[in-house]
Amino acid sequence: MGYKKDVFAGLTWLGGARGFSRGLAFLKNILAARLLSPRDFGQFGAILLVTSLFEIVTTFGLRPIIIQEKKVSKEFLSTTWTFSIIRGGLIALAVILASPLISSFFDDPDLTFLLMVVALAPLIKGFINPGIILLQKELEFSRVGVLRVLVSSIEFLSTVGAALILGNAWALLFGFLMAALAELGLSFIVSSYRPRLRLKVEELRLVFQRGRWLVSSNIFNYSATQGDDIIVGRLLGLQSLGFYQLAYRLANLPLTEIAEVLSQVTLPIYSKISGDTKRLKRAFLKTTFYSTLLSSLAAILLIVFAQPLVKFLLGEKWLPMVPPLRILAVFAVLRSILENVRPLFFSRGDFKTIALFDAARTAILIALILPLISRYQTSGAAAAVLISMAVIFPWLVIKVKKSL
Repeated sequence: MGYKKDVFAGLTWLGGARGFSRGLAFLKNILAARLLSPRDFGQFGAILLVTSLFEIVTTFGLRPIIIQEKKVSKEFLSTTWTFSIIRGGLIALAVILASPLISSFFDDPDLTFLLMVVALAPLIKGFINPGIILLQKELEFSRVGVLRVLVSSIEFLSTVGAALILGNAWALLFGFLMAALAELGLSFIVSSYRPRLRLKVEELRLVFQRGRWLVSSNIFNYSATQGDDIIVGRLLGLQSLGFYQLAYRLANLPLTEIAEVLSQVTLPIYSKISGDTKRLKRAFLKTTFYSTLLSSLAAILLIVFAQPLVKFLLGEKWLPMVPPLRILAVFAVLRSILENVRPLFFSRGDFKTIALFDAARTAILIALILPLISRYQTSGAAAAVLISMAVIFPWLVIKVKKSL
């Protein structure tokens, strides 16, 4: 059978939900930027850098493993859920213990208590129902779309309301925690599956064996995409980090959304047709072409109108983010292509190729970022990110051609 209807239905539901969610996220950032300072954004950005690092180091790619497996038992899902709970607790403990050192690293004592509170987030997320992944595997995108719309709405209302009342970084943290709680509760409403506490060594061994290259890929992807944030925050301060991170979000918001929606839709579909190379090639080329075309048009508009957009939407205090924003808009086009490539390899269980790609990006980024930052500040960091992606990109194209 063909999967055009499944792709269209998935894009309709997930695309609509994603568009609504990202529209709210865009509006949330604008309102929060009006109410809060660049330093507040920098503090929250530093917090996310830490929590996401611990999450990435301990993830074993449960979602792609569940989707890729032809048959997934309820017992296996319960094992993955129990593993997620344990993992979330360990991450929370690690964040709490590391909070004083991290505050010292960024030279901001206020971060200590903020980090201790945000440690609740990975613990909450560990209890999220894995039945959500099963819905994606079975191409039931409507329920997933509804969940995302509701979660993003709760995060928007919580963040903006807290920003009006608190007027500091705690508002962003409050919205983040409320979103985690909302996703946990809704995951048990939209999915009828009910996990139970269960650990089986054989099933955990499968997770570790299948996920080891994905862990490596995620670690290298973190270092390639977040390493610049760490260095900017350390060398230029949290205010500069606030400028830089918001520029990154705005540059990537319109450009990679299409690719990320396609990635969530195409991974289960690619997994189903992975044995038919001709169909897989045709599906991949079509999705990549259209998403890249739209991303490129959005990048051109953002580059041309960056300054008036920032001044109108965020205010003059945010104008220092314009130069890195223009550079990162170009980077986002290449990233949108990468987001289409990931599900192609993941659908075949090939996590190694993406891991090697991200490792090479990281090495180039490390070599370039310090001299470029010292001379061009946040624009230098953005340039290092763009160059590290562009230099290694031809190799990825060759790997895609061989794969197809």
